[in-house]
Amino acid sequence: MKKLIILLFVSLFVFGCNKNEETLPSDNIYCNITSAQYNFTKTSDARYIIGENQDQVMIIMIDESKNLLCNINITSTDLLQAEFPKKIGQNLIDGETGDVQIINMNMPVDTLFGKGDDVNYSGWTFSNDEFEMVIESFENGLMTGTFKGLIETKTGKTEFVAEGEFIVNLSFE
Repeated sequence: MKKLIILLFVSLFVFGCNKNEETLPSDNIYCNITSAQYNFTKTSDARYIIGENQDQVMIIMIDESKNLLCNINITSTDLLQAEFPKKIGQNLIDGETGDVQIINMNMPVDTLFGKGDDVNYSGWTFSNDEFEMVIESFENGLMTGTFKGLIETKTGKTEFVAEGEFIVNLSFE
C-alpha cells in the first residue's frame, strides 16, 4: 500500500509539473484482424487492481461506431515489480494469463460467448500457443503493449490478429 501511495504522489508531481512537455497520447487499442483494421478509442474502463497475492489489469474500450468492444484482461500478475518487455502467460505455474476479446455489441446478451456464438472472438495466452501478449512498458500508470495471433469463437471460427497494440492510462484500485 505504501508503494502505491508513493507511486501516486510521484505521478502527480511528474505530470503536474511538466506543462511544457508533450502530453500523453490518448487511450487506444489498434489491431488488424484478417483484412480489416479496428481502432478502439473510447475508454469504458481501464484499471490496475492490486490484490493481496496477485494483481489484475482490466481494459475495456469501444470502437467509434459503438458496435464493437475490445476487452483486454491480465490476471495473476505483478506488473509493478516486473521488468519490461514482459511476455504475459510465459510462466503458467504462477497462473498469469492474458486475453483479448472482441465483442459485437449488437449481439443478444443471452447468447454472448454461449456454445452457438460465432460472432464474438477471444484469444488466450494460456490455452493457445498461437496467441501472444507482451507488455512493452508500464510507468506512471501508462501501459503499452502488443498482441497477435489466432482468436476464435465458441463455434471454432478463427481470425488472425496482426499488429495489435494498445496504449492505456490505468487507474489504480
